[in-house]
Amino acid sequence: MVTADEIAQQGSVQTWYNYYCQHWGPPRDWDFKLKVLASFCEFVGKTPDELVSDCLRDVEGGFKKIRAKRRRFYIEKIKEFEQNIGGIQGRNWGNAVRSFFIHNGVAMSSDILK
Repeated sequence: MVTADEIAQQGSVQTWYNYYCQHWGPPRDWDFKLKVLASFCEFVGKTPDELVSDCLRDVEGGFKKIRAKRRRFYIEKIKEFEQNIGGIQGRNWGNAVRSFFIHNGVAMSSDILK
């Protein structure tokens, strides 16, 4: 099991933190967010950096493109993760994971999929 302290060192987690701070200021619940992300990573068997690289691919010009099938896969995994936790707590945990993806450039709204 990867700990919250271990994942905090990953580039994607540092990106998440930096962009979150730019938009909302330093998160008061950062320890909670790291704990949730560590739990989700264990749930899917991937590190945070692997989650992001699963969803993005390099394209010409140094840009990244979202891999739609992988994004849909993780949208479903987040829903499953939420259901396993249950209730409002599950939704809060899911939102923390979505925040990680969003701040790493991976849109997580299911509305986009339609």
